[in-house]
Amino acid sequence: MSAIKPIMRELRQAALKGFGAAKDKLHQVADNITSHVDGIVKKVKGQDTFDGKPDKPDYSATPHKPGDGETSGPVVFYDPRKGATPEQQAQINAYVDGSNDALNDGYLAPNGRVSTAGQLRDDASAAAAAERAGGAYSGHAGHVPDTTWTGRPDPHSWLDLDPSVNTSLGSQSLRYPIGYQPTEFVYGGSYPS
Repeated sequence: MSAIKPIMRELRQAALKGFGAAKDKLHQVADNITSHVDGIVKKVKGQDTFDGKPDKPDYSATPHKPGDGETSGPVVFYDPRKGATPEQQAQINAYVDGSNDALNDGYLAPNGRVSTAGQLRDDASAAAAAERAGGAYSGHAGHVPDTTWTGRPDPHSWLDLDPSVNTSLGSQSLRYPIGYQPTEFVYGGSYPS
């Protein structure tokens, strides 16, 4: 054991000496990094612009509809064709946010948009009627997202929707083919003319 003590002492001294030298050079490393980043900023400054808004497609010119063979992508909802009040626009935004929550929670139908004909429509209507009867709704008890996106009569969440907003959102889903899988839900603003 006594033979190891001198070795340990030498290792300790070497480590202290090495860290001491590193401490003396650390400020030089920080200065070099700052200088390098400043150089990159100068090179990029004239080439890159950012206005604070990420590049997003503009859906205001024509209603979004997937192209032939497109099986997934964004689902864009607009104001009803007759226009929308600020309160109705807030409802559409809340619907879009809730639909994205359902997407992120894995609540959508695994094979994309489904038909709501037959028993699924009957069950979804019954669920909405029961919700409306048990809740404080001034409008429709809206499925969020619509049953066509979940394949379930009970939605991820419910939302008190103006009747014209609820029917508009439901009919706008018809722009997307059966099997279409949303990658995101988007509010597109006023319905393009």
